[in-house]
Amino acid sequence: MSRRFTLHSDTRRSSEEDTFNLAVIGDGNVGKSTTVCRLIKHWTELGSQAHKKSKKHKKSHGDLGIKGRSLTVEIVDTSSKKRFPFLQRLPSCDAYVLVYSLVCDDSFDFVVAARDQILQQEGPSVPIVFVANKTDIADSVDKTVRVYRDLNISCEWDNGHEEISAEKDTSIIQLVDKS
Repeated sequence: MSRRFTLHSDTRRSSEEDTFNLAVIGDGNVGKSTTVCRLIKHWTELGSQAHKKSKKHKKSHGDLGIKGRSLTVEIVDTSSKKRFPFLQRLPSCDAYVLVYSLVCDDSFDFVVAARDQILQQEGPSVPIVFVANKTDIADSVDKTVRVYRDLNISCEWDNGHEEISAEKDTSIIQLVDKS
């Protein structure tokens, strides 16, 4: 499934518009679609706030961190009903969000395999953010395993990492900042 939305720098449509392609990848039932909905909600709110601030300060453009330009975001939300179906060819994107569930070790193995495929296909410079979802129900998960994964992702692989609860809408704003 692909979702497209546009963040405008002001009320009139800018002639200079950039497109940002983002792939959200993860195993089944890890919360990809909910994460995408939350991302869109927060990005839209940030765009609206930037527009209100620009009107208040009588600026002609509200800066969304994209030099006053409009940005069309194309989000590819992969659905995976079978094990590793998309790994033959991933969509080519500007950045990748790899979602796994804290309560399912197999889902982490899935995104590690996806990361390997992304690096093979796109090269080492493509931005990748790992998202550990379901913090609201992960109390039983060993804290040392969580810390080890975070250190491995952040330090050894040099990728972004964020723990969230898409269902409860917690820590999504940090993910928006990293995206």
